Amino acid sequence: CAMAHFTKIDYEMGNTNKGVFSILSFILVLAAVTAVGFTLYLGYEVSGASNFIEPAFKAGSTRPYNNLVKFINNKQIITGTELGFFGIGNLISLLLILAHHRLPWWGLHPIGFAVAKSPFMVSSVTAVFTVWVVKSILLRLGGINLYRKAIPAVIGMLVAFVLSVFLSYTVDLIWFPQSGHILQTE
Repeated sequence: CAMAHFTKIDYEMGNTNKGVFSILSFILVLAAVTAVGFTLYLGYEVSGASNFIEPAFKAGSTRPYNNLVKFINNKQIITGTELGFFGIGNLISLLLILAHHRLPWWGLHPIGFAVAKSPFMVSSVTAVFTVWVVKSILLRLGGINLYRKAIPAVIGMLVAFVLSVFLSYTVDLIWFPQSGHILQTE
């Protein structure tokens, strides 16, 4: 995401053209090398693959293929009920698109209906909905000025979250070596 915004960063720095792209490219390569190196370190030096308990390591890499095989081997014919739900979904999508483009006060973006059942959204729907409600309230009560005044508070919450994860990692590293705790980071 940062690579797509390097021109905005350069603009914020005063259009200096002083190597923002090369700096971000270096950071991207450094992050990739660090991630691969740390994963190899975990696999070979710590405890092998027994500490890879995340879904990406367990089933995340094979699940799409297994689902594809399951769908190909499924001989079930689409019924009228399924076609009816397909039509209802299309109608809801059409109404959301029309409302988004025709009603200036409409706050729901139609893409939300399409991604509502993706795994990320299922696990974080409450957080996303809360952010949307707070943003709508801020914009309605105080307009863009109140919204911009709230940005430092939100950034402060994000920094506090990152620092708390780092603190928890440090505590695990010092007092619980080789047996850390899983953090809820979603």
